[in-house]
Amino acid sequence: MVIAYPLGCTNWIYFRRRFEDAGIRTVTIGLRATFAGITAETRARRFDEAEKRRIAVMIAEGYGARPFSDLILDADRDSFEDTLARLVSATRRLMRDGARGSA
Repeated sequence: MVIAYPLGCTNWIYFRRRFEDAGIRTVTIGLRATFAGITAETRARRFDEAEKRRIAVMIAEGYGARPFSDLILDADRDSFEDTLARLVSATRRLMRDGARGSA
């Protein structure tokens, strides 16, 4: 199951406890990106000024690199295809080894 949500510590504790109570192992992946990478003109999405302010706040608050993340992925470093390949590879490694890291 994938929950795509800007996760705070309280939410992480809630989900982790609920899933662990159900016998489900959790893996938390942070998708980190720069403001320039998120708002680049080359992307299909355009953000209004309020959205841009919220993006800046979320980056400043560290949403992409939470200390409880099992993996932090720089999502704007490469093309979508290369980022997806890194995500798949790192997720498989996490599922196999259970180690924390970055990709």
